[in-house]
Amino acid sequence: MKVLFEDDQTPKWYVALGDQWNGPLTAADVYEKVLSQEISWAHFVWKPGQVDWQRICDVPTFKAAVPILPGKGITKEVKDAASPTVKKSAGRRTAAPPPAPKKKTAEVRTWFLYYNDSQFGPFSPEEIDRFLRVGKIHGRVFGWKEGMPNWERLEGIALFGSGVVEAKKVRAKEKSAREKTGSTKAEKVEQRKAPRRPLVARIFLANDAAVIVAVCRDISVGGMQILTDRVPGSMGARLRMNVSPSSESKGNRIQPFVAEGVIVRILEDGRGFSFRFEKLPEESKRAIESYIATAE
Repeated sequence: MKVLFEDDQTPKWYVALGDQWNGPLTAADVYEKVLSQEISWAHFVWKPGQVDWQRICDVPTFKAAVPILPGKGITKEVKDAASPTVKKSAGRRTAAPPPAPKKKTAEVRTWFLYYNDSQFGPFSPEEIDRFLRVGKIHGRVFGWKEGMPNWERLEGIALFGSGVVEAKKVRAKEKSAREKTGSTKAEKVEQRKAPRRPLVARIFLANDAAVIVAVCRDISVGGMQILTDRVPGSMGARLRMNVSPSSESKGNRIQPFVAEGVIVRILEDGRGFSFRFEKLPEESKRAIESYIATAE
């Protein structure tokens, strides 16, 4: 087989299967499908530069490997296979072979997003729509591309209208899930009132057995927000963590502490999560309060 197709090892062949096509394949791949009886010599194939679909047995590349068919008595099955997408009615065709495959065009990335005090991008409109539909971002996130006088919220840009609607549905489901974990509105308000301070620390997550260096935003005795691309679980997941000062931190450092709690929110861009303390030893609470009190 390699000898037969040694000059044709580039995946460029497409095989017509009903109203669909399979490819790109090398000539050897097409030959293997014939040998395994997935297709017959009478199926249609096409490659770039070829004017129309042709039967495998009529293509010069494959002729050397085509078995010689009897001149008479060819079976009806072979005749039917010769035109897998052609139906005959009163001697006329009612369907044609599938059109030549079109090359997939690259997504044009011209959009930028702004949220969590940071700018991200560029993204294609399709990417932003996917982010909305899976709940990574929401309609209040700002979007901009060249030619726009200013940033605008995605919910005000018609192009992303349907994605914004889906994002609202996702966030509604997330809210319901948070309520099931016991995170009440009163608890959230209380946590917001607690003093907070940014923190750079080394965090050991007991259920992940991995050390993650992360930027911890808004730490308080109620919880912390952890920025990392390695989210250790979904909303509601319970974690035990050991926090110690990072070598990257400067000035006043927090004293090492341990805590247990639950993930209450995955950040919109999927690069972090909010963590609520549920079991915070007294010495851990004092370490956090002391760290916050030293803020200038």
